[in-house]
Amino acid sequence: MPRHRTLELVFEPVTTSVLFDLIKSLPNKYTEDPDGLPCKIIDRAKDVLMEPLQYLINLSFEQGKVPYQLKQTKVTYIQKKANFCEINDLRPVSINSVLSKINEKAAH
Repeated sequence: MPRHRTLELVFEPVTTSVLFDLIKSLPNKYTEDPDGLPCKIIDRAKDVLMEPLQYLINLSFEQGKVPYQLKQTKVTYIQKKANFCEINDLRPVSINSVLSKINEKAAH
């Protein structure tokens, strides 16, 4: 009978310098995520947010779980064509949480 191996993903803890670079790599926009939080605010408040955000990301890695709030996304529709009359003329776009993007980039 064949044995089944279980693979385990192990993430290195994120450092403050890596987290700083991840935040700086975010788009410098006021476009809001589903929680109403723009990337630009995270960048401007990074000195205050760095330690708690680092703790939460490393806790997520350690427990192997992503908080439910970071999994939520907002779907909106944009026009494919200048004149749209039908549902097929719209394209769905997912807008993810800024903190979710940072957490995801830290995992890579």
